[in-house]
Amino acid sequence: MLNENIKAIVFDFFGVICREVHQSWFDENQDKFDLSIEEYKENSRKVDLGIINENQFIDFYAQKTKIDKEELTQKFDSYVVIDNGLVDFIRELKKEYKIGLISSAESDFIRNLMNKNNLENLFDSIVISSEVGLVKPNPEIYNISLRELSVLPEEAVFIDDRESNIIGARDAGIKTILYKDINDLKLKLGC
Repeated sequence: MLNENIKAIVFDFFGVICREVHQSWFDENQDKFDLSIEEYKENSRKVDLGIINENQFIDFYAQKTKIDKEELTQKFDSYVVIDNGLVDFIRELKKEYKIGLISSAESDFIRNLMNKNNLENLFDSIVISSEVGLVKPNPEIYNISLRELSVLPEEAVFIDDRESNIIGARDAGIKTILYKDINDLKLKLGC
């Protein structure tokens, strides 16, 4: 898939580099605590847009579930799993390409995760929805990344695990790969 015109590869974080955290917790606890999917989606949207922060999100679910806030925070942290094989592959790609990150996430939460796992230096551009007030699949969030990477849409590839975000990137004129696993990604990148 990669040709000489490609200058940048842009990754999603949750669901690609790191396991989904909030969604994984919700999926495992929805029935146990009779949690509303609509309420969860609305709270996630608010977090992603920076309307509420991670502490407020956890406070809400601590009250709903009657779980101690610190215990719930530890529970969320237990869902954090970084794909180190993919991180190593991205380091290899960085030798030849600019590497970007676009994530629909709360700023402090994702930046702390990246800092704890020494991932910030992996990226030439980091665009976080709560910092820019836009979420994927809004095409403008992809355009911010392109500007920061100083590349044209046709010079970039965007990798995400959600079809809706892939469509948003395509709408911005970017080549895309729907992420399944590292082996599939390597195959689609021609590595």
